[in-house]
Amino acid sequence: MRNGLLARLAASGGAVWVVVALIALYALAVSPEFRTIANLTNLSRQMVILGLVSLAQFIVVIGRGVDLSIGANVRLASIVAAILMDGSDDRFLLGVLGAVAVSVIIGAANGIAVAKIKVEPFIATLGTAALFSGVALYIAETPTGRASPWWADLYGRAIGPIPVMLLLAAAVLVVVWLGLDRTRWGRHLYAVGGDPRVSRLSGLRVDRVTMSSYLVAGLIGSLAALVLIAETGVGDPSAAASLEFDSLAVVVIGGASLAGGRGNLLGVLGGVVLFSMLGNVFNLLGVDVWYQELARGAVILVAAALFVQRRPRPAVALVAAPTFDS
Repeated sequence: MRNGLLARLAASGGAVWVVVALIALYALAVSPEFRTIANLTNLSRQMVILGLVSLAQFIVVIGRGVDLSIGANVRLASIVAAILMDGSDDRFLLGVLGAVAVSVIIGAANGIAVAKIKVEPFIATLGTAALFSGVALYIAETPTGRASPWWADLYGRAIGPIPVMLLLAAAVLVVVWLGLDRTRWGRHLYAVGGDPRVSRLSGLRVDRVTMSSYLVAGLIGSLAALVLIAETGVGDPSAAASLEFDSLAVVVIGGASLAGGRGNLLGVLGGVVLFSMLGNVFNLLGVDVWYQELARGAVILVAAALFVQRRPRPAVALVAAPTFDS
């Protein structure tokens, strides 16, 4: 009974928020700096890039995929955007279009490899990650280009205590929620992730749905790339390190199933807050880096264990569903 309740709490995304609350209470008790407006504003800024990348990863995972190229996506798109902007406000739009084009190409490459060529998502996206990381290093071995001054200035601005970039990320979250929860595409994505074979028999165009998930993830990756150059001011081939694994950890911590078809944005948001808060609190307390990694690993393992406990074997059922329009 108790294990079942814990499993349901993990599945709903509520468990991660309980942990967030406990860590926040501990931080408030032991670190006066944690509660300052400056620290909380800085913490919220730190959540933006991880939050956007985790949204992209979540969309792919819901469709029974994985995107190990999202870090390479962000790096390459940020480099291209910084080069095209070249420190000019007049070239800002050109840089945005360049970042979007790069990220959509990467998303399309992943989608084609997984949906059309039928390569396993892990292998396909690992391959594209290596490929596009190499392209990024070829274009820029060292930091290069410059962000638009207007865009870089916007990164530091806030409305009251709330950073503007956090508001932009919140707008993206709302759009993703509407897409997943209120559209046919979102329902189809959950269905394909739950059981591709049954979805195909029900008339869904599984390959098209899978392809679209990687394209949308790629597009969100371009937004993360633009936030990255606003933060750093340049295109850096060493930036966004381990984003692909951090985003996967967030998805798992938030209660989503890596087997596809299960998960909610409330849990993902909680995972982003938890991951960001852990680093912030540890830094305030002066905890060594290796202990931070141990704690993060423990959190991920506990989250994975909760998922295994709650994951029943689904019964196969054929349900009618509308097909995509041609």
